Amino acid sequence: LTQISCALLLVMTLLSSCKEHDLFELDGKREYIQGSASSSVLSGRNRVKINFAVPNASVKMVKIYWNNRQNVKEVQVTGTGSLSTIISPLAEGSYNFELIGYDAAGNASVPYKLSGTALGASFEATLANRGIKDLYYDENGTAIISWDAAGQALEMQLNYTDQSDVLRKVVRPSTADTTQLVKLKPGELSVNISYKTAYLPPNCIDTFYAAPKEQAVITGSLKALAAAKGIDLGNRIFYGYGGTNYGIAVDGSPNGIYTALSKKEYNMGQ
Repeated sequence: LTQISCALLLVMTLLSSCKEHDLFELDGKREYIQGSASSSVLSGRNRVKINFAVPNASVKMVKIYWNNRQNVKEVQVTGTGSLSTIISPLAEGSYNFELIGYDAAGNASVPYKLSGTALGASFEATLANRGIKDLYYDENGTAIISWDAAGQALEMQLNYTDQSDVLRKVVRPSTADTTQLVKLKPGELSVNISYKTAYLPPNCIDTFYAAPKEQAVITGSLKALAAAKGIDLGNRIFYGYGGTNYGIAVDGSPNGIYTALSKKEYNMGQ
């Protein structure tokens, strides 16, 4: 009799401990949360977006647990179909989520598990600005930027002061190979512009940015710049047999910018 009592007690203990898990895994009608191609966790800035499907009309609420069920968010449900919700704020890092559906009587479904990552300052610190291949200030007061390869960049955001002392912002997509900053206010020799590169990581809902970068634009003449730096270009740039001709021997700039400057200001390369 004692052995039978102990066996019954053991069975009752096991049944009570199964509660939301094993019992409902055996009951297909209780699988309220459904995994599908649309089920996902999208990264964000100190947050994530969870997409999931509710195919069973009996579900009235979904509880989303994370941090070993120390945190929970309740999502009220009406009807069936695809749903989404934002979990925020989250410290930067990886998370495991459990989604459990509940019917009107409080019966729980089989947990549906998803994993995702919240991005933040540490990730953003790894981003680099798109490189500048060449930068030229033309006679019309326009700075022309030629960009290096875009990589995974989304866009470039540039700030500069124009000739009317108005702060301008220019946004260019990563598909642009060049950018023009019209009516840039010149300095005696140079002026600074600032820019930063935006990124939208894969499977992410937020945009991240490389740290803003200052870039000098030479707005003074080549002759004035050389004088300010104490450089006698006529003694340093030459080509031809015996160095009798002066000019730009190899000009890798877009549209022969340096050759044009040499001809205009030093009568080189004629």
